[in-house]
Amino acid sequence: MLGEAPPGSPRDGERLTVLPAIVAILAAMCFAGMLICVKRGLLEGGNTFSATFLNVGVNSVSLWLVVPLLASYRDVWSVYGLYFLGVGVLVPALARWAYYIGADRIGASRSSAIGTLSPYLSVVFALMFLGERLTPGTIVGTLLIGAGILTISSRQSDEKPWRRRDMLFPLATALLFASRDNMARWGLARLGSPVVGAALAATSGFLFMLVLSGVGRLRNTPAASARGAPAPEAASPGQRLVLQIPSMYYFIVSGFFGAAAYFCMFTAFNLGTIVSVAPVLYTEPMFILLFSSLFMREVERLSARTAAGVLTVVTGSLLVMLWK
Repeated sequence: MLGEAPPGSPRDGERLTVLPAIVAILAAMCFAGMLICVKRGLLEGGNTFSATFLNVGVNSVSLWLVVPLLASYRDVWSVYGLYFLGVGVLVPALARWAYYIGADRIGASRSSAIGTLSPYLSVVFALMFLGERLTPGTIVGTLLIGAGILTISSRQSDEKPWRRRDMLFPLATALLFASRDNMARWGLARLGSPVVGAALAATSGFLFMLVLSGVGRLRNTPAASARGAPAPEAASPGQRLVLQIPSMYYFIVSGFFGAAAYFCMFTAFNLGTIVSVAPVLYTEPMFILLFSSLFMREVERLSARTAAGVLTVVTGSLLVMLWK
């Protein structure tokens, strides 16, 4: 049965131990660093396709270099290897692409905050497919999440213009990442190797990007102006790969951050349950706020309204997962 845990795996009622929490926090920090690097690359004239292509490519190569140190290549040929190849087509490839577009169009902090819907959606999927029970925290957390999203989406007069329909990109990303959480937890319990699962998912995502690159027909257009305003063609699937300095360097560094984040995240899911790990994993917006204030103060405007919305959404997500 889908919701059954194999022998020796953690049960839903178990408390989060120190190790999974630490690993999940490291994953959240690495995801935040990845997004900040991507945003910097976009501001330097790179496009969203190049960002996703280089990020997933470097991510994949880095993880395969770690496989012989922490696992066996024999795990790759497991029947569940095909399962993780399928996961990789959706996440990281399509999910990260949508994630970067959302960050470029409506801002890194706002896009990441909307992405904190992922743990809520993970709970919904767990209720539907894994037999999880509805808790008071789910109800209260949902109300807080809704209030936070309304706060974040309200436009202020002194902000650079953005369209509300652009919020569909981070919302789609949240759906994909929530699906990934449940699929990864289920698959890892059977594959037994976090680094192999992460490497397989990253590889299939990278190959999917190669296919998109081969069928691209539209001309390349930089994804951002000097102030970060996206060009109309920036989100097109027909974009071509552009290797230019310095945006290329930022995208490559983002790939290393992504590899570290994926390894830590898959390890955390292998050590603990979704219910116990996801609240810590999705504290990423907190680190986005911190890193943005330190490294992107001149382009990423963090108003009191946006900060309040981020904190409200994160609080709601934590209640959904922790209040029993």
